[in-house]
Amino acid sequence: ANNANNDTSSNSGGGKKKGGQKKKNRKSASSNNLASQQVEKCPPFGDDDTPLDQVHAFYEFWIHFESWRDFTLKATKETEHDVEAADSRDEKRWMKQEIDRKVKKMKKEEMARINLLVERAMSADPRLRREKERVQNEKAAAAEAKRKEEEAKAEKERLEREKR
Repeated sequence: ANNANNDTSSNSGGGKKKGGQKKKNRKSASSNNLASQQVEKCPPFGDDDTPLDQVHAFYEFWIHFESWRDFTLKATKETEHDVEAADSRDEKRWMKQEIDRKVKKMKKEEMARINLLVERAMSADPRLRREKERVQNEKAAAAEAKRKEEEAKAEKERLEREKR
């Protein structure tokens, strides 16, 4: 049964408790965590006609992705350490450190797996290949134009020297 002090279903902070005190706006722990994490929505992968800025936004999301997976339970099972059954606090501390090391290793492996997947997807994406070719062609065209301009300038200087 709800009592007046723990009731969160009524007004959001505007009601009064017994004794004239204002009731605080209380949120559940999960809603507090969700609000503080600022979870971004993944941009869609798109199709062949998707604008490049959206394609780049998709890959930027995954390049900077931080996994929210928690490997603590899996690491505890793999290390087979029962922290609660430790004989001393030193042994307990050592067990926790071993589990934390395993968690960090698992997290690192997870991020490496995701990064490899992103790199493979980027290298195989025909939209990015076309963009890369376009940029290379523009650079080549600019270099060719500069070379022709320099040749023309050199030819002009040569002709002026011959006139003298």
